[in-house]
Amino acid sequence: MNNTAIKGLTLNLLQIIGSPFVPKNDTFINDVESRQLLHYADKNKLKLLYLDKLNQLGKLDKLRGEYEAEQAKHQDFLAGLSRISEVLRTHNLKHVIIKTLRPYPAVPSDVDVVVLGGRDEYKTAIVTLLEANYAPFLSHIIDGESVINKEDSIRAAEILTRPTWEKAHISPGGATFVDGEHGTHIDLQNEIAVSYLTYLDKSKFDSHVSTATLPDGKIIISLAPEMELVSVIAHSVMERSYRLGEFYTFLYHLSEMDEPKIEAFISLTSENRFNSALKAFTSLTMQLHEVAFNSQPPELESILARIGSNTGETRKLKANDFKMPHHYRLSTIATVLFDKMKEKKFRKGVGRQSIKMFDPKVTRLVLRELTGRGDED
Repeated sequence: MNNTAIKGLTLNLLQIIGSPFVPKNDTFINDVESRQLLHYADKNKLKLLYLDKLNQLGKLDKLRGEYEAEQAKHQDFLAGLSRISEVLRTHNLKHVIIKTLRPYPAVPSDVDVVVLGGRDEYKTAIVTLLEANYAPFLSHIIDGESVINKEDSIRAAEILTRPTWEKAHISPGGATFVDGEHGTHIDLQNEIAVSYLTYLDKSKFDSHVSTATLPDGKIIISLAPEMELVSVIAHSVMERSYRLGEFYTFLYHLSEMDEPKIEAFISLTSENRFNSALKAFTSLTMQLHEVAFNSQPPELESILARIGSNTGETRKLKANDFKMPHHYRLSTIATVLFDKMKEKKFRKGVGRQSIKMFDPKVTRLVLRELTGRGDED
């Protein structure tokens, strides 16, 4: 695909979906319904939003089957999201769901659940999920059908909280389960980390835990939008990948915030040592918005005026003709990691990670996790 075609895909997709900061303008839209655009939207975590916009525009024809299938997946996702929250609340397990419920229609690959508390609470949460018939994703390590009583669940929890490098990589900070009823993947986390590197300290969530209401009226425990955005930006940079899904998550949340909330968001980003990440993330968002909609939202201007711009990232975006996902420059990642070294918990993780890296198996797995995620399509 040539560069002009890549830029065209990005701009077409953005202009079809629109922006909460720009009045609807049909003159932007051309080549609306397209399987190529559908694939591009899927790569950028916008498949359902794209199809939903086509339906709203009255332009949904040959892709109607995909729309109906994606709507069914969305209903299963919401049911799975509701169920995991209800199971944990029923057992009085403090938790929060992050980076999952988007401010637009979407079907995430999994539900990210952070257990608030220590390792004992995390093990209790694993036991609770096993007893509620959630199956471990790595079934070759723990066969869910072999877990038939409390003792089996406790033994399984002990195994699932120990990293298993020989057979597969079980993260020291989390484990994945599958809801057999809805097919939802549950990423249960004790720490928000890449391997041993805890990049977001859950102890800082305490005063920012909120609730969200699902379409069926069910309540889930979530983060306030200001803290949710911090988690989204942190995850984006640590995964080395900025997708158009992040673009719209930022815009939709930002469009609902007043000035005090934007100030709180910037402060939280600084408190969590992600100023450099915010600079790169906001610079990319502004560049895409300006090219697609010929406008600069004042909210983005205000943030950039406070923290400055990352011209290196916008130059790379232009040089790659706005190909998305965009993979952050290594210099940006290095700056973010340098900032995080000012946090005691992160430094401790670096120390533990350094020791583990003497094992070649661990090194290969961690390098694949750190360098391969951003290249996933």
